[in-house]
Amino acid sequence: REMLATALRAARGDPPEPPEAELQVDAPGAIPDDYVPEPVLRLNLHLRLARVREPAEARRLSREVADRFGPPPPPMRRLLDAALLRALARGLGIVRISAGPEAVALDFDPSRGPAPSLAEAAERAEGVEWLDGRLVRRGASGSEDRIDRALDLLEMLG
Repeated sequence: REMLATALRAARGDPPEPPEAELQVDAPGAIPDDYVPEPVLRLNLHLRLARVREPAEARRLSREVADRFGPPPPPMRRLLDAALLRALARGLGIVRISAGPEAVALDFDPSRGPAPSLAEAAERAEGVEWLDGRLVRRGASGSEDRIDRALDLLEMLG
């Protein structure tokens, strides 16, 4: 399905779809069996999370999951947050998000680079700096905090 959509975009002369951001965050997510007991529903949720393209879509899915199954436990929350991270990154031209013990770093699509408005927002943001073509924000600690800091950074830039 995605290959067909890519071919149709190219045939129409539309710009290519932004690449999916690679997440390098040591905080694996999962859908716990006791949260969503039916394997078919867990598989369906994984597929829906993988197809998220827009931040609003990620937020809708997060609300739907909470409404349907209750407040998500931490492993499920990390999956939902990862989908939101990828969607936010896609809109900003970010191809990699690296969140480690020292900092969160954003790598941009080399063919596009950061948008001028994003570069201006980064200049105004506290604790954010450009290092070797990457946007870096220092100060992440625990794995969940890393995801939260990456989300905060992308939402601040978006």
